[in-house]
Amino acid sequence: MAKGIRGYGTEVRSHLEVACAVKYGKADAGIGIEAVAKLYELGFVPLSREEFDFAVLKENVGQENILRFVEALSSDEFKSKVAEKGLGIVFNEDTGRVITG
Repeated sequence: MAKGIRGYGTEVRSHLEVACAVKYGKADAGIGIEAVAKLYELGFVPLSREEFDFAVLKENVGQENILRFVEALSSDEFKSKVAEKGLGIVFNEDTGRVITG
């Protein structure tokens, strides 16, 4: 079955490279994120959701630039602007929550 899928044995290093391979006929399909698929005007079938964390040294958590970044991530304005782009990025209730351990 895999022999009939163009690009099946090919590995690339980024979501952009996956999209390029599909867009320009080097692969029939590939695993990537919705935002990049939309950028390249490709179809997209969601497989799962991923969550990402912003890692910072514990002693830097209280720095002004870090606090401003977290505040921006948490803001309704930021979430609205991201949603307007229609890239499939979803925020959850933990977005902007600081976790230390």
